[in-house]
Amino acid sequence: MQIAPMNQTLPSRFSLEIRKEAIHILLAEDEDATRQLLQFCLEQEGYHVVAVRNGQEALQAYASASYDLVILDINMPVIDGWTVCAELRKRTDVPIMMLTANARPDDIVHGIRLGADNYVTKPFTLKELRARVQAVLRRSTQKQQQQTAKLLKCGEIVMNESTCEVNVRGKKVDLTPNEYRLLRFFMQNPDKPVTKEELLAAVWDYQYQLCEDLNFIRVTIRRLRSKVEENSSTPKYLKTVHGRGYRLCSNGHDISTAVLAADANSRYQSMERQLSA
Repeated sequence: MQIAPMNQTLPSRFSLEIRKEAIHILLAEDEDATRQLLQFCLEQEGYHVVAVRNGQEALQAYASASYDLVILDINMPVIDGWTVCAELRKRTDVPIMMLTANARPDDIVHGIRLGADNYVTKPFTLKELRARVQAVLRRSTQKQQQQTAKLLKCGEIVMNESTCEVNVRGKKVDLTPNEYRLLRFFMQNPDKPVTKEELLAAVWDYQYQLCEDLNFIRVTIRRLRSKVEENSSTPKYLKTVHGRGYRLCSNGHDISTAVLAADANSRYQSMERQLSA
């Protein structure tokens, strides 16, 4: 693998803060030179790094210790990065970053569907890798720092951000990590039309130009509807906004429809008063 040169090699101010937190990273990369370079770079930033050579060693290492971030190369021997990502997602919501030489949109979509949190294409600079690691860890740390229960409510949908539990009409529903993040984003921005590009950046931490095929967002929306709607074919909450994207209706009805109905009723009453005058 080739890693583009980086001009600045000094640890950032953020890395000094990370040292106090003892962040543990599991790095799986089969190329010796690349693995050693990445391990050295991350350790210079103050992270505790365990580096392994293949997917089997990665699963064994994760089973024997606790990690705050997992970095996986996709094309590894024994067990590839895709399989490791899928296996980890069955048992944990640890942040996962994928490394690959393939920048094809289909590969990015596949990684997102498996539950990857970020995707780095080779060649990349150490500066870029460091920035992505910090961004993923920052988002994960903010979630872990929630000490008290925080409830989000939209009609019959209740989300406990502290326990990551979601209840719909009084019953607990099981969501995948991506489905949970998507629903949480909607519940934090109720009644606001959101584009697919905005969802991609906010929920999956990807830029639109890196992923031209956004069909997987529609698939995730459909799966989420099947879990929170009484009838997913006629959703009350997750509405499609034609020409825009999607919107979560906070009370289980489309606000725009309600406004139009109220306006029509007001006009009707005004006409009645005029006729009776």
